[in-house]
Order: sequence, then structure tokens, then C-alpha cells
Amino acid sequence: MPREDLSYRRIHSDPDAGETIIDHHSGIGRVPKQDPEIVFPRTALASLVAGKVVGSLSPFHFSFMGGVRQHKKIENELAPAIAQELKQCAIDLALLVPY
Repeated sequence: MPREDLSYRRIHSDPDAGETIIDHHSGIGRVPKQDPEIVFPRTALASLVAGKVVGSLSPFHFSFMGGVRQHKKIENELAPAIAQELKQCAIDLALLVPY
């Protein structure tokens, strides 16, 4: 993946949907590789739904590269694309989980 990658990926929010593979090139990626729930807390979020703390979850989480320095492209391309996806899913609240 190029360092200035402006693409994003959909990750199923259902913890039973399959394994999440973390591909991070820096040393900071070691811990999330061992426990992807740190970055995509699918099990914790599903438990909030089960406990009726929240009504439902989006069918997807979204993953994108951090540390991108193309700020205008993030603002004008990446952010609106993800916002449109969230709007289509009728999302009321989004969590940004950086690592």
C-alpha cells in the first residue's frame, strides 16, 4: 500500500464475519496485529447492541490510512466519500479510532 494511499476499506461490523487482518508498516502496528479489537472493537460494539445500550450498528466499519499528508485531498475526496457511505447507512454517530 503506498504511503499516501487515499483509499478506504469496508470491514464487516459483525464480529463473526471473519478475521480482521491488520497491515501496518510501522512498529506501532504490532499490538493491533495481535489484537485487532483494539482498532476495530467489533465485539465490544456488538455487546452494546446486545445490552440495548445502542439500537444498532452500521453493517460496516471503515478503514483508511493514517498519517497521510495530502490534507486537501482528505478533506475534499476521502472524507466526503466516507461521509456518503455513512449517510447511505443512516448512521447517527461515528467513532474515529486512531492508532
